Formats: sequence, structure tokens, C-alpha cells
Amino acid sequence: MPMAAWSGATYDGVVQRVVLAAKRTGHREFLELLGMLHARAVCAALADDRVGERLGVVLIHSGSRTRHVAGTDVVASMLNYSRARLGAASTSTFVVDALHLRAPPTSQKKLARAQRLHNVEGRFYVRPTRALYEAPILVVDDVLTTGATILAASAALRRAGVFVVGAAVAANRT
Repeated sequence: MPMAAWSGATYDGVVQRVVLAAKRTGHREFLELLGMLHARAVCAALADDRVGERLGVVLIHSGSRTRHVAGTDVVASMLNYSRARLGAASTSTFVVDALHLRAPPTSQKKLARAQRLHNVEGRFYVRPTRALYEAPILVVDDVLTTGATILAASAALRRAGVFVVGAAVAANRT
């Protein structure tokens, strides 16, 4: 199912190096840069007529390997820096930590799109909270590659009756 996706930049060159450095080191400077790019994506989403004035944000937490290597949840840290960068616009958004993994999928790194879709299918579940139903929801991840992870996360949210308006990422590979 096609869905709206907003990104702060294209995943290549310097942006690719920043994303990889953030995932490998967890250094604040790289996470702040990802946050800046993600804030651009959220601003674009907020400016879209399909979104409305208030927006819930549900993040896809970094995988256990990335958390171990970086020493932090890169996506959660990126989101924190993004919200700080948004300033006044951040009052239009709220974070809902309701998306969880049943079991970690196999690494997606070397998988083709169809394999990625199968790899994450049914892996996410939602712990419903009232906040999920108060405004449209934007799914947050660091990089959009094939869309498999975002589609699987969005499907889980939709099965729980959540209105998912789209996704916001720091960088887009497609």
C-alpha cells in the first residue's frame, strides 16, 4: 500500500557517511545531524494538507545490533535532536512509544526488497495507548531503503486501528 514519506535528504555522499558514522559510533555530532535532517522531514509533513495541525510520532527503535555498536538507540536519539531542532513546531507533535518487535528480524542489510518484506512481516506489535488515537500518526525511522520496515510497522499500527498518515526519515535511499 503506497503511503506518504518525507525525508530530510537523499542517502548518498556525506549524508550516507553521517548515517553510517552515527550507527557505528553513536557520537552526538552525527546524531545531531540526523536530527536536523529528520526535523526537515517532519516540517515537510506538518506543511502537508493531509496531516493536520497535530501529529503523533511513533518511532521504529534501532535494532539490537545497532544499539550495541552505537551504544544508543540511534532512532530515539535522532528523534530527540529532531524535536529540539523543531523548536515551536515541536508543540504540534507528540511522541508515542507504542511499537515493539516480537522477535528481532534477520539483518536486512544484504536482502532484496521481497526478502526484506518477508523478513519483517508480522514482527511488529502495538501496545495501544489513548495518544495513538488523538491525531494522525507519523512513523519515524532513520533511513528509508525499500520501505519494508516502515510498511510492516505501519501495518501493525493500522491493525490496531491507528490512522497512519505516513513516515518521516532523515534520509531516503530510493
